[in-house]
Amino acid sequence: MQLALGLLILAATIPNPAIEMPGYLRVAEKAAVHRAAHRVSEEEFIRIAAQPGAIILDASSAQKFGELHVRGAVNLKKYGPAKEA
Repeated sequence: MQLALGLLILAATIPNPAIEMPGYLRVAEKAAVHRAAHRVSEEEFIRIAAQPGAIILDASSAQKFGELHVRGAVNLKKYGPAKEA
């Protein structure tokens, strides 16, 4: 919530007509609530990942994926249309 408030203050001081900041903040807040409700502990992740047929998707950049990733993970950036930042 503090991050959202900080972004709102920043948006008020540096206007950008390409960004509808209040709408963005509403979506970001909903995403944060969803993420918090679906997070699992490291132990739970290891248990789920060890199940037969489990697929681990990694959204890291190709460079970061090359540096470190979970064994057996599939890098989404390698197959998706998104471009490296």
